Amino acid sequence: MKKKILLGTLLPLLLILSACNGTPASPTPVEISTEAASVMLTETETSTPSTAPTQSPTFTPQPASDGPFLLIQTDAQTYKIIDFALGEQYPVELPVEGRRIGISGSLSPSKTVLKLPIEDNQLKLFNFITSYLQTIDLPNDSFDADQTAELAQTAFDGIGLSYEAALDGVLASYTSSIANTQWYQDDDHLLAVTTGSPTSTHLSLVDVATGQVEALESLPGLVERFTLSGDWALLKKGYINEPGYAGDDQYYALNLDTLETILIDLPADADNPILAWFGGTTLSIIHQSQPVGGINFSLLDLENMSSTQVIDGMFSSIQSFQNGLLVLRMDSETYATIIQIVDLSGQILKETSLNDRCSPVEVTNEAIILNCETESLILDSELIAESFSDPIFLLSSSTDGESWVRVNRSGQTALLDSSFTNPQPIKLEGAALEVRWLPNSPAFLYRTLGKLYLYDLAEGSSTLVLESDLLGDYANTNAAWIFIPD
Repeated sequence: MKKKILLGTLLPLLLILSACNGTPASPTPVEISTEAASVMLTETETSTPSTAPTQSPTFTPQPASDGPFLLIQTDAQTYKIIDFALGEQYPVELPVEGRRIGISGSLSPSKTVLKLPIEDNQLKLFNFITSYLQTIDLPNDSFDADQTAELAQTAFDGIGLSYEAALDGVLASYTSSIANTQWYQDDDHLLAVTTGSPTSTHLSLVDVATGQVEALESLPGLVERFTLSGDWALLKKGYINEPGYAGDDQYYALNLDTLETILIDLPADADNPILAWFGGTTLSIIHQSQPVGGINFSLLDLENMSSTQVIDGMFSSIQSFQNGLLVLRMDSETYATIIQIVDLSGQILKETSLNDRCSPVEVTNEAIILNCETESLILDSELIAESFSDPIFLLSSSTDGESWVRVNRSGQTALLDSSFTNPQPIKLEGAALEVRWLPNSPAFLYRTLGKLYLYDLAEGSSTLVLESDLLGDYANTNAAWIFIPD
């Protein structure tokens, strides 16, 4: 897709709601800063910031290997890079204190730069290889919390929302809104949420090289969430982003290439719906979300705006399977699990029933693995079920899909092939709470309580990598595989 970075004027919106007429506002002048450069940019100016790092590098590796390399948090303020080929660890000092950085969600497409949490209306990008820190100011000065709280009161007039409650909700929602950032296609561009008017935040495109910020839409409300599918973004907008305050939510599809916006008409029975990308330009809509599953399910094609209700009634699970859907339902009287393969028009192609409460663990094109109360089952594409193992705690695939690690709730561990057959028991140094395969390598990391181990399939043995109080019971390891250029 060709990116459109604002240099002179914004591209017009090709389609805009009559209630929201107008073009995106001209970008506020922004500042790119490093220790060596501070350049003001206007709508017609461009500049390239200095490439000098803002501090001395904490890690300048000259590896004698090609890795793999893992960036991992080992305690509240300590991050390290682990070279698994050399068995060496290097400290990395991140320029942020007192805030957790989710490494996987912050890592750039090149796997060399972290986007740091928004602070003081600044977007900071940190190259952890060179310690180069870039700062881009975001135009977030025009928000009016009092005025927005009044709009929220009007939106929730039916429940008698007090001004104080509206103000608290709006302030929390605004803070959450402008914290949303996401890398877009490459290391040179990000999507960020910025203040567009006194009562709205807008999805914006950030050019890393010039620091320019281009508003991509001017729709009313605070951006509560956005997700991407190719050239499209799904926006959820409202004023209070808290449970029980879904009444003012509006959903829009935004074409990032043409800047066309489409208001999504929700089904008539929608109540706390869940919208997500199904693939390409198709949206899935769960009409009424439930603690487990939902009620009624539709697909909306943005190309022709045609909507098809595929699932009628309550379901406990739904996901893509082959060219259709795999649907699980629970019989409320017998507690049996009904399993259906459904095409995208809603026609049931295959159906079976299991006299047990079951939920999906893994679904591939050839197999469906379910956890039931006393055992796990494997079903083929004809829904013929066979016993698989004791109930599964986790099932993890190697990067090439040729091997799987299965850990049962009892802690028993086995290696499986790509068809989930030929289980080979393996002995670990403790019950694995998490498994992370090395890229393109016959080895995997596993986390036990307080420890991280490397298991080599060829050697059939484990090596202790590190110990940390962060490696607890529930939270997965804060880590990601990175790239270190030669």
